[in-house]
Amino acid sequence: MKVPDPGSSGVPPRLADEMKQRLQESLRKRRPQTFWITLAVLAVAIAVLAGSAYWLYPRPDPPRLEILGMDQIAPFGNEGKLVAGVTALTDSPDRWFLRNQKIRGYQTGGAQVNAESSTFDLLTDANGIAEKTISVPKQMGFLEFHVQHVPSKGNAGTFAKTRTFFWDKTPHLLVVEADTTLAELGERKWEVTHPASILIDPEAAKFLASLDGRRIVYLIQDQNDLRHFRFVRNWLEVAFSGSMRSTLPVGPVLGWPDPTSEASAEKVRVEILRQLKERFADNVVVIGKSPALLKAARAVTVASLCIGCEQPADVGAIGVKDWTEVAKHLK
Repeated sequence: MKVPDPGSSGVPPRLADEMKQRLQESLRKRRPQTFWITLAVLAVAIAVLAGSAYWLYPRPDPPRLEILGMDQIAPFGNEGKLVAGVTALTDSPDRWFLRNQKIRGYQTGGAQVNAESSTFDLLTDANGIAEKTISVPKQMGFLEFHVQHVPSKGNAGTFAKTRTFFWDKTPHLLVVEADTTLAELGERKWEVTHPASILIDPEAAKFLASLDGRRIVYLIQDQNDLRHFRFVRNWLEVAFSGSMRSTLPVGPVLGWPDPTSEASAEKVRVEILRQLKERFADNVVVIGKSPALLKAARAVTVASLCIGCEQPADVGAIGVKDWTEVAKHLK
């Protein structure tokens, strides 16, 4: 009997080669893919470091902020809204500082003093806007609120008034373009003139005070400029207060540009007038000077009077010389 060679496996060479190749292929398949694992770990580490740097790196102090009230009109019998917002006094492409600003408020007057008279705190959203639901008052009119931007880093805190009006449908509504028809501004600009030094047109004040049974809405026609709105709104508050030689009747101030909307200023004007006509009045008349507002009135078939216009027909308006002629054209 032949004794097998100890150094030999007894496996035919061809079969041994096949087994060797299969073993090598199996090892290659089971070998961990260290390159891709390393790359994934590195990517996660970079993301963690970047996130840590974002949160830990000190941001610059926010610019000076100012609070403004945003008047609202609600159908009587329905809940209303209180709306206030903060805006930067300097132009900045960054808006991170508008979120989570604290606004504190309480009711100061109006149709009645109710549960809203207690102090409340609100936080602004990413656009600097804060809202609060207002319960239905027992009588028609408006509720007035004091709102304050609570002092924060770099900001001493400012305050303003805002009003929520509760109206039923009325036979007559007058929409007055506040920034072009009410002030004796001359060649000065709103943005560089103190509100108390801008007098009310005495004829405008006399006419508006004489109205009986006609509600008044003040519209700031430039829906693209928050700073312009701020200056005109502040002037109207002075005009409402009675601290000037003349006084304007209190009414809602509309026209705050909505930073969350992509609608053009033209569409905003049209929508404001459309809603006023549809929800609150059978007969709406716009009094203004700017072609943009008068064209918006024409678009929603609202009558308009243009004070001092040379060619009022071009914007679908009736021309009047001054406030003394306005009454002749109101029904």
